[in-house]
Amino acid sequence: MNRLIQEINKQAEAHKERFLEIFRHLHRHPEISNQEFETTRYITSILETIGIEILDIGQKTGVVGLLKGEEDGPCVALRADIDALPIREQSTCPFPSENDGVMHACGHDTHIASLLCSAILLSEVRNSIKGSVKFIFQPAEEKNLGAITMINNGALEDPEVKACFSFHNSPEIPTGTVAVLPGPIMAGLNTIDIEVIGHGGHGGIPQRNTDPVVAAAAVIQSLQTIVSRNVAPTNAAVVSICSVHTENGMISNVIPDKVSMTGTVRY
Repeated sequence: MNRLIQEINKQAEAHKERFLEIFRHLHRHPEISNQEFETTRYITSILETIGIEILDIGQKTGVVGLLKGEEDGPCVALRADIDALPIREQSTCPFPSENDGVMHACGHDTHIASLLCSAILLSEVRNSIKGSVKFIFQPAEEKNLGAITMINNGALEDPEVKACFSFHNSPEIPTGTVAVLPGPIMAGLNTIDIEVIGHGGHGGIPQRNTDPVVAAAAVIQSLQTIVSRNVAPTNAAVVSICSVHTENGMISNVIPDKVSMTGTVRY
């Protein structure tokens, strides 16, 4: 096993520039959830060139690749998410996003590149693999939809996955180290959608209206007490309202009938 690890490390160093170029390409070409068409094609093209079978699970985005070893054994999956966020990149990065208003701000470019590089390295030592490896590139992680869709479409079957490994980058962890904990380490996720419906009218005569903007502001403030006053300080929880919209857009003197809010809960 030590000899195999040494061989993989040697090949990783030899492929260093190729791996960096894969990462740079992915960072330059981000795509939002369920729109990862070019990303899917790029991943597929690399996997095919190294002899990894592409399994068709009936999805337009996302990829499942299968590497079979020389001997029978269990199937282990390695997984990465592939979608980006609708954020305009404003950085000094020498290879910035070329898709205006979309950015790999959550680091999924790192995840995809890591999994692709792992596939390349493992394909070069496939004669030493006792079993098989699935490479699962999951779309729509940011919308909390991609995983269940892939599972329902059979990504973990035929061959059945006995164990699955994944990781998430963190700028707070020093380069070259891996942080682990017993039990869950990443947060669970739910999405909040709230509509506050009132009765709009002229902003100069608010007494004749039922103002949903003021009500929405009260809701946003009160939501913060869910964590601070209802969750024990020893438990991890976050409630954030991340977007607020009215049907009036940018009009400054009309109270709207409705305010829509969306947010996230992490636990």
